Amino acid sequence: NEHRVPIPRLIFLGLNGLFSVDMRVTMYFDVVLAAALSAAMILTAARLRGRASAADAFFPLVFLHWGQAPNLLWGWQLQFFASVALACVALLAIVRAGANLSVQKAGIITGICALLLPLCGANGLGMVPALAIWPLALALLPQVWTGNPGTRHDRQMLLLGLGALALTAVYFVGWEPVPYHPKS
Repeated sequence: NEHRVPIPRLIFLGLNGLFSVDMRVTMYFDVVLAAALSAAMILTAARLRGRASAADAFFPLVFLHWGQAPNLLWGWQLQFFASVALACVALLAIVRAGANLSVQKAGIITGICALLLPLCGANGLGMVPALAIWPLALALLPQVWTGNPGTRHDRQMLLLGLGALALTAVYFVGWEPVPYHPKS
């Protein structure tokens, strides 16, 4: 029940300014976003494998199945779709690192996604430590461990990883638990 969600609110305002003030706009955006993520994952899997496979149907089945109907029919779910989209973009960058994308660019993309996740609400916080560690590891670990000479001591990746972790800590400043939830 956290409502510290500046990025989904900015997306919502942008969509309403572009089209009209209507909650259906965000519902359509959620569907298009889920379809785009599915397509990106299919293309990435096919590119890495060298060909498309029937197993690639897994991605649209996960993102667009009937069980997602309650999420796709409620405009506020943009908050959740935004954090999922950022996590998936980071995952795609990590998977493509070294193949079609330089490891340094992948580390920066992952760091930016990790930095933006706390701005999508509490649901994005859980993914930040895992995603922030990757650019930090590329910037701090020796080349022998990472296999990439160009990322050692990279200030951008260091700042993005540390910034994401710091923003996660700042998220809890002034945080109060919801009073109407039962105590465990």
